[in-house]
Amino acid sequence: MSQGRRLAGADVGGLPRPPTSFVGRAEELRRLGGMVAGGRLVTLHGPGGAGKTRLSLEAAAEAADRFPDGVRFADLAGLHEPELVPRAVAAAAQVRERPGQEALAALTDGLRTRRVLLILDNCEHLLDACGRVAASLLAACPTVAVLATSREPLGLPAETVFPVPPMGTPPGTPVPPRRWRRTTLSCCSWRAPNGPCRGWWWRRPRSPWSPGSAAAWTGCHWRSSWPPTG
Repeated sequence: MSQGRRLAGADVGGLPRPPTSFVGRAEELRRLGGMVAGGRLVTLHGPGGAGKTRLSLEAAAEAADRFPDGVRFADLAGLHEPELVPRAVAAAAQVRERPGQEALAALTDGLRTRRVLLILDNCEHLLDACGRVAASLLAACPTVAVLATSREPLGLPAETVFPVPPMGTPPGTPVPPRRWRRTTLSCCSWRAPNGPCRGWWWRRPRSPWSPGSAAAWTGCHWRSSWPPTG
């Protein structure tokens, strides 16, 4: 089945169905699928608007056959209270709390023997809470896998980070450092002695730019345009 058709044309577990087909990023999807198959916690890390959610949905649909108890999607974008994260994930996983039971305990008890893939979408503003949920699931539920999307990694030892730059970014362009919570990808217009850089760089909002700082901190490749010396 071609990429995108399975997700767009069928209800795959608890995944939302995007209105459009999935195009491009076949190589990223292949690599991400291998990570999901071989690891229990994978985080798609990149700036807002890069397509992390869409790629995670497609990867989950491709991996659905390996999770007989389903794939589930927890959209955390609208949450602002960290204590609500376990309850939101439990609701997405279709786990009910018993009276007097904490949501995280109910979640781990409910998934302890189930083979489920959970997507935790938009974790960046709730990193600590999402990290606690993911760590608890990995420790208590040996057949549960977590696929997270975030502008920053969760920072767990078992985490595999999958960089997702914006569509059209040249291959090899680095994802911005974690401490830069909001960045913009721009084309570098610096003119080296033998011509323009034609590279790309990450810019923090309202921050000054210079070719030296770009090369040192943002992955700009302007120095590669300089002629060899010596």
